[in-house]
Order: sequence, then C-alpha cells, then structure tokens
Amino acid sequence: MTKIENVFSIDENDVLDLKTISDIFKSGFSRIPVFRGSHDNITGILYVKDITFVDTEDNVHVQNILKFFNRPVIYVKHDTKLDRLLKEFKKGVSHLAIVVSSDEIDGAMKFKAIGIITLEDIIEEIIESEILDEKDAQKYINEKRHIKMTNSFRTSSFLESKKQDDIYLTDNMISTICEFLSTCTSYVYFQPSKRLIPEIFP
Repeated sequence: MTKIENVFSIDENDVLDLKTISDIFKSGFSRIPVFRGSHDNITGILYVKDITFVDTEDNVHVQNILKFFNRPVIYVKHDTKLDRLLKEFKKGVSHLAIVVSSDEIDGAMKFKAIGIITLEDIIEEIIESEILDEKDAQKYINEKRHIKMTNSFRTSSFLESKKQDDIYLTDNMISTICEFLSTCTSYVYFQPSKRLIPEIFP
C-alpha cells in the first residue's frame, strides 16, 4: 500500500491547463486519485487516457471529466485480506483501490482514505516473497526502471505534440470531442476553430 501522503493526487476543482496536464503525465501514473477538500477524501479516479483530447486552453475542470466518464472507484477497509482484494481486482472493474479507515464520530461512522493499493502491488508482493531470488529481483527492478524511462519519453513526446499546429483528427476523435462538449456543464457556447469546421460539417 502507498500511504495517502505519498500519493500523487489532484483536486476535483483543478483546471486541466498545460501545467496540470504536464504534472499528471510527468507523474508516470495512468490513474490519478481525485480528492475533494482534503487529500484523505478521495471522490474519483482520473484515467490519463480520458484527458487525451482536452485542450489546455479550454479551462476544463477535473470534475467535468469525472462526471463524463463516470469511472468506478473501489474502496476497501484497511484490514481487507489480499486474497479477497485480488478477487475484487479480477472482476475487471478497476485495478486500483482506495484503502480507508473508519472512526465513529457522534454516533456516525466516518471514513477517510489512508492510502491506495493496486493490482501491481499485490503481484509484486507475491513475486518478491515467493518466486524471485536476489538476482531475479534485481533484474525485475531494472526492468521497472526501463519501463518508467520509456513512459517519461512517451510523456515528453505527447507534450511536444500538443505544441504542433498541424494536428489530424479522425472522425471518431471529433465525435468523442463533440460528445464531451455537449455534456460539459461549464460550456455555454462552443465555437469550433475554422480548421475544424470542414471536418465537423463536411
């Protein structure tokens, strides 16, 4: 488990501008916990792939992305057994769970996030404790470093592509963008650029 104070997370009221998106991609994570008010109040999970089409100049809020995609969030108590959690992950709903603790305050149970746990955490626990010897463990660590470096390169490539003016949009991409804009309550009026008009209205 990763303690909540060490978890990269974002506020649901954050605007997905260039800095925020850059921070998200530089974190190297594909799923980002989203909190409301305080870091121990996790309300959603932002999938990095869900912000692929977000224009950094449109001031889209994180909560709008959460409402549009409505990704499920798994909450588990801190004393949940790993085998039970593994069965939950195998259902395919999500591979990340929010670990919570509970306290009774004024007769009511209050829950707060104390960390996150992923399917990778469970697999690592099984592999490192039961399968790998010291030599294999070092090889596994080196492979993880290589993957992280590769992800960093892809992140830089993605951010660089954001700066290019000549961007080709497929019909499916345009459809997805329009569908999102039509459901985003913060948008009052949508004025497509002259470059997109021929593609949206052939």
